[in-house]
Amino acid sequence: MDRTTWRDEKVVAWLAANAIAVQLDVDEEQDLAAKLNIEAMPTVIALKEGGPEFDRIIGYRRPAEFLTWAEAIARGFCIIPIPYPGFPSVTRGCSLIALPGQSQRIDP
Repeated sequence: MDRTTWRDEKVVAWLAANAIAVQLDVDEEQDLAAKLNIEAMPTVIALKEGGPEFDRIIGYRRPAEFLTWAEAIARGFCIIPIPYPGFPSVTRGCSLIALPGQSQRIDP
């Protein structure tokens, strides 16, 4: 993503207007990577201001794919289920069904 997505004009503009982007070297910051549960790269984690993790994507995303995800999380949608503590089979939060030009929020 360093050679493509993070250099894309639209991605750069969206991040500048909507986010604070921080890149972590998992080899240099192993404790923080473990605390954030980063097990694969690239991993992009969305954190809400003053709160816990809101969503994450793992694996390469082309600029358009990344922007679809970023716009969705900015509107309050996410793609990961959020488990209730102590009940891993029960989830709260939301999932994202993403079709070109459409998103639908589902609250279990």
